Amino acid sequence: MNRENESRKAWERFAKFAPPPFVAAPDPLDAEGWIGELEKVYGILRSSEEEKVDYAVHLLQGPAATWWEVEQKLKTDGKHSWAQFKQLFFNHYFPVSKKKEFMERFLRLKQGGRTVAEYEIEFSRLARFVPQFTIEDADRAARFCQGLHTSIQKLVSGINPTTYADTLACAMRIEASEMREKKGNEKKRIKNEQMGGFTKKPFLKMTSQSSGSGHRLSLIHI
Repeated sequence: MNRENESRKAWERFAKFAPPPFVAAPDPLDAEGWIGELEKVYGILRSSEEEKVDYAVHLLQGPAATWWEVEQKLKTDGKHSWAQFKQLFFNHYFPVSKKKEFMERFLRLKQGGRTVAEYEIEFSRLARFVPQFTIEDADRAARFCQGLHTSIQKLVSGINPTTYADTLACAMRIEASEMREKKGNEKKRIKNEQMGGFTKKPFLKMTSQSSGSGHRLSLIHI
């Protein structure tokens, strides 16, 4: 009875964190993120290996729950450990082929139409799949700089920041400066167009012409 009460209280503590259910993962990174969120809570609660598996299984829904039922039937030698659960989970939702795909996406990554901040989010999201390029801070900074817009990249390289954080901050400052300049130029262009669109009033000049009958005054446009 005491064990049941302890188990119930442990589950209630876990449930207070409102962990999200898992149904499917169109994006494999969602699967990785879900496990990561669970492990944060497990670390806070110091959950046992058994609790980790039980809580994760409880949160599986729909196709994910069906997948786990099949995996359980294949298990003939007791319960799964948390490490085993994660291995099976990632084999299904984040196979090696997908990891290679993300690695290739990182190697091709450019800022493109993103802002520097948006580019940094995608860069960091994919960087963990290529630790050989990003584990050292200087290597990470250099790789990040290579993917920036050419105009920003040249200025960052000229400043030569020494850390990844400094490289990011430098790129964002340059981008902000470029955006201010662009807005200023746009305002000038609009103002010039408006000034050029005003209709000029005709200027009249009086002239005097001689004829047989005397002088005649007339107005001409200039």
